[in-house]
Amino acid sequence: SRGAAFQKSPPGRRRHLLIFFLFFVLFSLFGFWMAVVFNPVERGDFEGFLESRRLFDRDGRLLREVVNRDGARAYWVGLEGISPLVREATVAAEDEAFYFHGGVDFGAVLRAGWQNVSSMRIRSGASTLTMQLSSLVYGRSRSVLGKVKQVYNAFRIEQSFSKDEILEQYLN
Repeated sequence: SRGAAFQKSPPGRRRHLLIFFLFFVLFSLFGFWMAVVFNPVERGDFEGFLESRRLFDRDGRLLREVVNRDGARAYWVGLEGISPLVREATVAAEDEAFYFHGGVDFGAVLRAGWQNVSSMRIRSGASTLTMQLSSLVYGRSRSVLGKVKQVYNAFRIEQSFSKDEILEQYLN
């Protein structure tokens, strides 16, 4: 009869599929974690910043400054040289939970996902300061694969640098 063809799958089969799915997710997360732990970011990865070249005389007076390849006068400023108000405003505006997560704010990911799905458009994002630094250093991509790489590199950055070092890199 027609009703017999549309019966639900037996409970045992659903349970096996659920267990398989959970093992798959856990195995994937474990593999992702192992890749992050055993592949930290090298400090050389952050050598993209180019300061202006400055020429001094033997007494330390500036003779000439040559702009960098981007045509800008650029100086690296240590975190202690950046106003605490700028640091606090950046964290407050870009990533309030910066000091409390490990590179990815999963609460923000869930919030943004819900808002974007319920409104059927991109309404908000969930990028942390570390994820934004990752996209600045390794390149931006709006694809799903690009976001996965951004998350992966954010975990690597968090493993390799302190929060103050990450904030200094981001602000420079």
